[in-house]
Amino acid sequence: MNKAIKIANRIKKITKLDVFENTRKIEIVEVRSLLAFILYKYEKMKLQQIAEFFQSQGKTSSHSSVLHAVNTFETNVQYNRKIGEWLTYLTKTSKDLNYDSKREFVKFKANHLNNENINKIVNIIDDLEKKELVNHNER
Repeated sequence: MNKAIKIANRIKKITKLDVFENTRKIEIVEVRSLLAFILYKYEKMKLQQIAEFFQSQGKTSSHSSVLHAVNTFETNVQYNRKIGEWLTYLTKTSKDLNYDSKREFVKFKANHLNNENINKIVNIIDDLEKKELVNHNER
């Protein structure tokens, strides 16, 4: 839970919003969905663990409310660009983000690219993979 607290504190610092405030104000709900998304997708916490974490911080929560927050995150990003910017900032500046989390970030970002840019990404990934195979075979 220490890592979850660190993430929540970083979110509070950059957004100036308390995700644990018991309110349905849209700005709080959106930022809470950011935290739930990070904890679920990046940190691989279970929905019930996230709900218990929220409860330990004074926020009423259940696994179903966390699931709703995670599921609405992408919609929230479409209507509030700052949330996506905050996710990018948190991802790029995190010192202890593992490679699985970075892969999740890449997947999330790829979902928001147009078809032309997806084709560019496919070519870049293909080139990188070919280079890795060549380097691996030279060893």
